Amino acid sequence: MISKLQDISQIFYYIAAGIGLLLAGFASFKVLLNWVSDSREKNKFKKITLELKEKYPREDLGKTFELAKVNNRNPVYILDKNTKFRIWIDSPQRLYALEYDFSLIKEITQTDLDSYEEVRIFY
Repeated sequence: MISKLQDISQIFYYIAAGIGLLLAGFASFKVLLNWVSDSREKNKFKKITLELKEKYPREDLGKTFELAKVNNRNPVYILDKNTKFRIWIDSPQRLYALEYDFSLIKEITQTDLDSYEEVRIFY
């Protein structure tokens, strides 16, 4: 009788351990997927920022492009004077990563903003 209880206990132990290992495997796989996703997003952010920085260096501000927004509202745009395109700056983090700050943003009217075609070159 005790031998049968030990066998049942051992079987239960192996099943519980197997389920625990399976759940741990799923959890670690989920953590790995989140890490890969975060890494991709960070790399995408860096790539877009680098491309924007190359195309719109701070020393060309006012010459070939401007930073603008409409009457204290978001979003902030890069207004390309040559192509008449506007490019949305998606976050304050990107604005600072581009070496711009809020003091460089010019306020314009909606009509002026609408004279530029919105493009999604980098996003």
